[in-house]
Amino acid sequence: MKTKSLRNIAGLLLVSAALATNVAQAGVITWDYDIEGEFTSSTFNGTGATTTAQSLSWGNSTGAGQSSLVIDNTNANGQVNTYYGGGVPTSSFIGTSLDLTHNNNTITGTFLTGAVMQTTVNLDPFTPDNPALPTQSFSFNILFAETPNGGTCADPTSPIACNDIFVIDGGLPNFDFTYDAMDGDGPVDYFVNIFITDNNVLSILSDDICSAAGAASGCLGLTTVEQQSNLIPFGFTISAGPVGPTNIPEPSSLALFGLALLLARRFTVS
Repeated sequence: MKTKSLRNIAGLLLVSAALATNVAQAGVITWDYDIEGEFTSSTFNGTGATTTAQSLSWGNSTGAGQSSLVIDNTNANGQVNTYYGGGVPTSSFIGTSLDLTHNNNTITGTFLTGAVMQTTVNLDPFTPDNPALPTQSFSFNILFAETPNGGTCADPTSPIACNDIFVIDGGLPNFDFTYDAMDGDGPVDYFVNIFITDNNVLSILSDDICSAAGAASGCLGLTTVEQQSNLIPFGFTISAGPVGPTNIPEPSSLALFGLALLLARRFTVS
């Protein structure tokens, strides 16, 4: 009896595993996507800044021009296949997303202290060809510190003058959305991710760096090199499971920028 029970349990486990596999692979979708990023507000310590939907410029130039933060949506569209499996999606499952550039010039006078960036996401299933999902728009807060160009730097790795500091206030949680591909498998959870694909990498900053930006200890962000255009390109992925910090390889490969650029809450569509 005991042996029979164990066999029955083993059989049930095998069936359950097969069903779980079928559910995990259900709704394999190729997505058309389009992402639009824009600044919806900004704060400065003085006057003379210039703001548009895609750029913020500030400061009195000392020869190279004003400093600026610029969003480029040119490549923030394309087509991407749903990724199944653990770890970080491979390059064949990563589409291009928006680029963010900090032109870090030596300036005087007015400087940026914070901004709100809104991202709008459009997803349209290509295979199978179903109606597009509702447009989703979300915002996240940026804390920015224009650091002094002399003295002790909050970031001791600064190669020229002190690196400026870019912080995502509140961190970046992972979120998913539920979608019914109308293929008989019912609703399936999908996860939207943005990765930094090169150059600067968002990470947990030191207490000194967080403090210099007016952020709490353990803040998430990066520092940008003085007298350089710091390009931060992003990739776009839809996966069948969450992608989190424990699955991220070393910065030389990919680093998770997080879901909050795209999705800051769960939504359900059918």
